[in-house]
Amino acid sequence: MACSIGHRSIRRIAAPLVAAWLILCPVPARAQEGATPSSIASGGLSALPPAIPTTPLIQPAQYTVDPATDYQSAPTAPIYQSPYGPEYSPYRAETSQQAYQSLASHYDDLATGPKQYADYAPEGFYPLDYQEAPGANPYQPLSPAPAINPEDFDRLVIRGPVPGSFLVPGTGTAFRFSGFVRMGANYDFDPIGTPDLFVTRTIPVPQTVGQNVNYSARPTRISLDTWTPTDYNDWVVHTFVQFDFLSGNPPAVGSSSNPRLRFAFIDFGYFRVGQDTTVFMDPSVFPRTADFQGPNGIVNSRQGLGRVTIPIGDNAFVAAALEQPFSDITTDNLGVNVQDIPDFTAHIRYQRDLWHVQAASIVRSIGFRETGDEVTRRAGWGVNLTGSVHPWAVLTGTNPLRDPDPTPLSRSRVLLQFAVGSGIGRYIQDTSGIGLDGAITANGGFETLGINSMTASYEHWWANRWMTNVTYSNVNVDSSNAMPGSSFAGSDYVATSLWYIPVRNMSLGIEYLWGRRENQDGQSGRADRIQTAFQYNF
Repeated sequence: MACSIGHRSIRRIAAPLVAAWLILCPVPARAQEGATPSSIASGGLSALPPAIPTTPLIQPAQYTVDPATDYQSAPTAPIYQSPYGPEYSPYRAETSQQAYQSLASHYDDLATGPKQYADYAPEGFYPLDYQEAPGANPYQPLSPAPAINPEDFDRLVIRGPVPGSFLVPGTGTAFRFSGFVRMGANYDFDPIGTPDLFVTRTIPVPQTVGQNVNYSARPTRISLDTWTPTDYNDWVVHTFVQFDFLSGNPPAVGSSSNPRLRFAFIDFGYFRVGQDTTVFMDPSVFPRTADFQGPNGIVNSRQGLGRVTIPIGDNAFVAAALEQPFSDITTDNLGVNVQDIPDFTAHIRYQRDLWHVQAASIVRSIGFRETGDEVTRRAGWGVNLTGSVHPWAVLTGTNPLRDPDPTPLSRSRVLLQFAVGSGIGRYIQDTSGIGLDGAITANGGFETLGINSMTASYEHWWANRWMTNVTYSNVNVDSSNAMPGSSFAGSDYVATSLWYIPVRNMSLGIEYLWGRRENQDGQSGRADRIQTAFQYNF
């Protein structure tokens, strides 16, 4: 009896397992043709589903995306994408064709073309990211896409609206994968706290003795753009995500570095939401130094924001944003900083082929809560004036942007920035993150700290493949009457480089760097470095 019960149990377990195996791995076609339910039943199973047809009911091309979307997707993405039902239409080549034609017809129109309102560049050009080496031009020319036969949209990879982009077959979205590989090597004659970046605030005071050699590829960068036309005012949804590898510790044993999110934003018409450079900054005046850190006094910050950019005339724009706040203050462990009101930034910009000017402002609330007391707030404010010009092109009446063979002299340019304010230390390169928005006073109060900075840079092209950059920058910070004498008071930065461009997008540079840090008590230290850089953009 026990044996009989055991056999029945085994058969109950085995039957569904065999059936599942036959469904997933059907009998070869010749066996299926001669098979009947009775012949299968003689093998010990009473019934099986009919054989799975050799041709799938749903062709893969009928899906517009994967059968199931990722979890945590927004409501606009369906949970399942299928050819069944009126809500989901099968794949059609017209989808990508219409998107392609839309981008092509509006390529030189802001918001409805590939260039967005916030992407400042002369008409007909697309801007590159700042901190690019001179092997890549600051602006890429845009051109309308060529006519394509309708039947090619479902069998070819089609060129997208921006150089280097392509249209994904079967979709309305264009992609661009870009970035660069950058390798630097440097020799320090004097100690400095950052082995692969020249951060002048980390120069030791009083000065010590020591040398250092360092190799680093941490600035290497990877970027992804997408463009998707919509029927809402014909606006284009543009997304941008970018990583580099400057996160974590500087290179050491193994030289491993972690990815760091630089940018992640969405453009839609006049609006940009995500992580981007602050509206208080002007990225187009960032000089092309071999030192990836760049000038100590330049305004440089990336953070979460919501931005609107509105044209107010030919080549003129106004932008405003609410941005991530942070009260970067020296608390002396007497309380905590408070940030509960977004920073408000705005600028006005006028852009031409050979020059541009921009005036930016910022207003912020900086808060401090003393232990056991109420929040004390102080207003922070700042003004940042920036501009660039191709002086020799202006004098000679030439235009290196639109001339197919510009002279080296006409490509030379001047970059300028001057910033002043109170409570804006975290927005300036050398004072960001060291508690210089404000400080505690001797009587237990709290005040913001005044600050000013400037950067001037000249790029001189000796020949089509040779360029020299000379940059000077400084920053000066006020102090409270309670700050120790070892607190940061200011710094100077000098960089002079020689670049060689053997082929387009490849840059070889060597640079001499000099820096000086001064403390509130008047003591100072200096550092000298030879920096090299090799970069290739893709």
